[in-house]
Amino acid sequence: VKFGRKDPFAFSSDSSITLSKLKLKGFITISDENYAMVNYLDNEGPVSIESIGGVNTNLLPEGALISEIKVNEGYIKISHESEIFIIFLKKSNNL
Repeated sequence: VKFGRKDPFAFSSDSSITLSKLKLKGFITISDENYAMVNYLDNEGPVSIESIGGVNTNLLPEGALISEIKVNEGYIKISHESEIFIIFLKKSNNL
């Protein structure tokens, strides 16, 4: 085990607390590439499959990466701290 690494067997709810601040607002497709429109800590914008929090975007928690964008199903998959989270687009009743 490397110095400073978290115990992989320790229970931690930090991931879900951090990701609870992430909101999926919608989707856009440009040149056959899908993007998810997200809001995280009062920052809003597009993220794609290549987006990694703290590396190339401030729209995701540090170390989180988008592993899948499913526009037709209305969700994104995010890998964060060895866990996979699915965030669904909240449907509006204002349509």
